[in-house]
Amino acid sequence: MRHAPAPCQIVVTVARSADRIHLCVADNGPGVPFEERDRIFRRLHRLDRSRTTSGSGLGLALVAAIAELHDGRVEALDNGPGLRVRIELPAASAAKSGGNYERV
Repeated sequence: MRHAPAPCQIVVTVARSADRIHLCVADNGPGVPFEERDRIFRRLHRLDRSRTTSGSGLGLALVAAIAELHDGRVEALDNGPGLRVRIELPAASAAKSGGNYERV
């Protein structure tokens, strides 16, 4: 919400395919240039247009680190217009974790 001007639409979706969970967060804001998309997951990296707003450039770096910690991956994609960040994680099973999970 900080990087896309009002009235911005943000859509969050979650899906499961086989043994993976796919979480997408998409907006219709200005997006991120193709050549910058891999860099936005680096610590302290900020786009030039974001340098005047508050923040430290750690948000997406933390997202990527947490995804990797859980054997997942994250990628930035074009949302035409806007940005779509897709996070893919292994699905937890109740048998593996010992927990009781309700299917949604």
